[in-house]
Amino acid sequence: MPVRGRGAAALGALALGACAGGAGKGPAPADDTGAGAAAPVWPDGGCGRAHTLLPTAGMGEVLAAERDDTLSLSAATINALLGAQGLSGLLTATHDVETWRVRYRTQDRGAAVEATGLVVLPAGAGAVPLLLWLHPTVGFSDACAPSALGLEGAAFPILFASTGMAVAAPDYLGMAGFGAPSGRLHPYIVAEPTAVASLDAARALLRLQDGAAAGLGTTADPQRLIHWGASQGGHAALWTDRAQVLYAPELRTVAALASVAPTDLLGLAAEGVASLRPTTAALAGVLVGMDDWYGAGALAEVLQPGPAAALPAEVGASCSDFPTLEAITAVDELFTAAAVDAAARRDWSALPDWGCRLAESSLVGNAVARGHDAPVFIGTAEQDDLVVTAPTRADVPRLCAEGYEITYQECAGEGHTGGAVAGLPTQWAWLQARLAGAPLPEGVCAVGPPEVCPGVPGG
Repeated sequence: MPVRGRGAAALGALALGACAGGAGKGPAPADDTGAGAAAPVWPDGGCGRAHTLLPTAGMGEVLAAERDDTLSLSAATINALLGAQGLSGLLTATHDVETWRVRYRTQDRGAAVEATGLVVLPAGAGAVPLLLWLHPTVGFSDACAPSALGLEGAAFPILFASTGMAVAAPDYLGMAGFGAPSGRLHPYIVAEPTAVASLDAARALLRLQDGAAAGLGTTADPQRLIHWGASQGGHAALWTDRAQVLYAPELRTVAALASVAPTDLLGLAAEGVASLRPTTAALAGVLVGMDDWYGAGALAEVLQPGPAAALPAEVGASCSDFPTLEAITAVDELFTAAAVDAAARRDWSALPDWGCRLAESSLVGNAVARGHDAPVFIGTAEQDDLVVTAPTRADVPRLCAEGYEITYQECAGEGHTGGAVAGLPTQWAWLQARLAGAPLPEGVCAVGPPEVCPGVPGG
């Protein structure tokens, strides 16, 4: 579920002024690393959990930190790069930034594991918000990790940090950007491993600033945590927001923003089997990732024999070249008849394990209690054929009935990437207001008609 291109590269520019203060809502703080905390309990959504989470003491421990001189840039250099791309009107960097590639301790399915990501800090910024930046789809394996892609993978965190934010940008599990290989497939759009490893990246940033980055003149405030992402990263942001109290109660969420993000995987599955479109291929990727993470080896129940045999190897070998998916000309060439029927009717009783997995990574009615009431911005695109908007639109009132306060925007006439870009000015203004402690705008939880979104100059 990718968001790419020059317009998407402008995303980081909208972080201008984010160091504004303001109190947020959330649980009372604990210590800053989770040290001494009991093991959190991730509830079983009915899929039969075979593991329990470990205590969080030690999670987020920085195992290796490499300062990247090529990505540690002055404000003048950042401004020059923006000017060269015709984007100087979007952002004036106000801080030099220092960038580290970090390898940190997290956990997966009841075992301690390692993950990688980027930490980007502004120099001399004082106390700043902590932004957990969740990246869109870039692939499913180590070679695709943003921390392995140089400026391409670090551009958004660098731009955000240059305006006065401390940015933790996890690669996600199964995407080790440096050091020892992960030895596994990325669990694509699976809520638990995404949220756990990402929240531990925030802990890693806090540890790094107290160690290798001490003396920089910047301190990330764990009581001003922002979750933000687009597409796959939007799903991740909604889930780090949802799981923050459960897994990292020492942090405090002030806002979450998700652009063109899937909220209802069962609804997207129905869209994916209705006709052959980008949603169809994305659904196949979700099923492959879920099969690997849940460990059932049951892809043949939902994918035809050829795709079931070929796709796990293909997504593990390339970031974007998947011959099996490119050769598909009809939905029934990809999915089994049982899966098409279950998805179309939203009745997975014949394939209960798969229905449960899709539900466990969907938001409405989920067994994971959110536990705080920080506001959320959800942006969609009217003509999105990847993350089709209808299921998300329908979810907004349902989530509000569960206690969410959602500001919703649907960009008229835009597709997936265009919608992600066109809605950014509104999202940024909304975030600035939240950081400043302003009351929420009128129309919270209202789902209005699509509107013309302002777009990004030069995007």
